[in-house]
Amino acid sequence: MIKMTKEEIKDFLENYRKYYVITEKRFHEGLEDDELVVKMQQIDELIECLPSLEKKVLLGCFWELTSLRKISRESRCSRTRVNSIIERAIDLMHICSHDKI
Repeated sequence: MIKMTKEEIKDFLENYRKYYVITEKRFHEGLEDDELVVKMQQIDELIECLPSLEKKVLLGCFWELTSLRKISRESRCSRTRVNSIIERAIDLMHICSHDKI
């Protein structure tokens, strides 16, 4: 695994759709070992390893582009709590990216 900072992880999550298009293009061009492609695959793997609540919130917020208000309503918690769940998920992904699996 490539070690990633919290800022890198947050950037990948916030710009997921843009990076996804770029990495798909590079992957189809045969650049499977490109750093961006590897990091994007790593982000996907890290999300799959998250606990269910964190995974649900991240998918809603960054993939489905659901508003925090709607996510908080569906999760029955405040927007502040949703933000803390996102931060905790990023912290977990950061820790996992530094562990040897």
